[in-house]
Amino acid sequence: MQRNTIIIYDDFIEVRFFIGLPASGRNIRSTIAEEMLFEELPQIVAEALFKENIETETLSRHIETAEDAEYLRGQLKSRGLVAFIADGAILPRESGTSDQPLDQASAVPFISPERLRVEIELPHAGLVQVSIP
Repeated sequence: MQRNTIIIYDDFIEVRFFIGLPASGRNIRSTIAEEMLFEELPQIVAEALFKENIETETLSRHIETAEDAEYLRGQLKSRGLVAFIADGAILPRESGTSDQPLDQASAVPFISPERLRVEIELPHAGLVQVSIP
């Protein structure tokens, strides 16, 4: 079940989210909850949703990247693909059984063989090469 949603209308933005209240056993830790709800949350809303606090160029790049990624995922089935991996990608964790970040000094970036590369025209980034695993 999706618990977080942002819906953008012409004249307002609706934000729905789940927040876990801090507790000790079955008792809510009210002082911490009060700080979360009346100090931290309003600050997050102000920084993330008020137009005057948003870097429009950064937001536009984020939206274009998200649209390109959604388009790319939508192309997989029709092209007979199941996944893609970006050249230069580095696994984010030390191992499949660890939550520790990978040591960047010892990381080996993924580079695909030429025969596993596919070109796709994205709406914003234009023609890109993606690698199929």
